[in-house]
Amino acid sequence: MDKETYMKNLWNKYQQTKELKYLIEACENAPFFGNPRMGKEIAKILKKIKP
Repeated sequence: MDKETYMKNLWNKYQQTKELKYLIEACENAPFFGNPRMGKEIAKILKKIKP
């Protein structure tokens, strides 16, 4: 599966469930325009607020 399809699937799953785990996974795997550490940091913050 290519990255675009993967991200669309994660977004659709999040929209259907509102489960943060899908946003976290997207952030951990998104390149963030050549700065992947940004995504890792966002994922870390989301994990802290995850119920």
